[in-house]
Amino acid sequence: MDKDPIKIIGIDFDEDCPKEIIEPAKMYFDLNDSFEFKFTIDSVKSKFDIKDKDIASIRKYSNLIYEIYCDRCEALKKQFASNKTEFNNIYRYSYYKPNICKECKEIEEELKQKELEKQQQKLREEQEKKKQEIVQNLNKAINEKAWRNLNPYQFEVLKNCLSFNSFNELKQYYWNKNPTPQDFKKLFSALKILASENLIIIETEFDRFRGYDIITGFKYLERLKAEFEYNYKKKDTSKVKSNPTQENQDKEIVNALKMRLTINDCSNHPDSPLYAGTIRFKEKIVIEPNIDYTFAQWKRSNDDLYFTLVPKAEIEKLPVQKTLSQEPKILQEHLTDFLNNMEIEK
Repeated sequence: MDKDPIKIIGIDFDEDCPKEIIEPAKMYFDLNDSFEFKFTIDSVKSKFDIKDKDIASIRKYSNLIYEIYCDRCEALKKQFASNKTEFNNIYRYSYYKPNICKECKEIEEELKQKELEKQQQKLREEQEKKKQEIVQNLNKAINEKAWRNLNPYQFEVLKNCLSFNSFNELKQYYWNKNPTPQDFKKLFSALKILASENLIIIETEFDRFRGYDIITGFKYLERLKAEFEYNYKKKDTSKVKSNPTQENQDKEIVNALKMRLTINDCSNHPDSPLYAGTIRFKEKIVIEPNIDYTFAQWKRSNDDLYFTLVPKAEIEKLPVQKTLSQEPKILQEHLTDFLNNMEIEK
């Protein structure tokens, strides 16, 4: 159907409208065939010798009644305008954008509200599903004793997380050790490893100054603390897996490096290295920071070298040895006699 944008019905006066503003109101709301107001406010005031307060009374006690086409329900709907500006805005914009009546707006608002509630319900269901998945993964990690996959430092961080139960207390504990920036970086990396193993959940927030997410806290299941402490007392956690895909998963991590440096037999350039080759380690080797190591190198056959890097603490555990000649004379005689008469199993 052709759109008849607007139809003027008349002026509506309130029951308590003062009689002296009825005629001024008719002049105030008088329109021509182009729906333009014929008279200005000043001309109305001059005609009836009224003041601004009387114009305010016109707007308070009277309304212009009109019908305007609704683009939703495709019908003329009655509306009211208490002043010229209100009518002009609706009439002018009806040619440039869809006009929607009050009833249709209420229906649209109701539909929007229902859609919003539907989306919120869907979001709650997704969040609940995700929460259940997280709890399931946390329980699975506890059942599988995922702390066995950690290296000694990560294991210590987990133990401290369970002891302090507060991220601020955990940071303070490591801060008291006079850490370097690398130490804190190592701590945060360990927390991320714990989260990847589903032992804890880390909480983050975006730091606008740094431009990335930072860790602000952590959570874990209470069951983890009980299971961890129980197994820790049984010394079940003293072994760390070197590689979950290897057969010997419970072998302790090696913390000493020992290797043979072979001569580079393919050297054909002055800048070629003197020693080169390939090597495959059969065990996981961990070199920890802030630990004193002793290194040494020996010459071997074919001009090869043998290199070792061993923690000082391991060397201190080695037994103190002496030759027989370094022992007292009487002890030398007794030991010699014992060794000469000892039966060796064949």
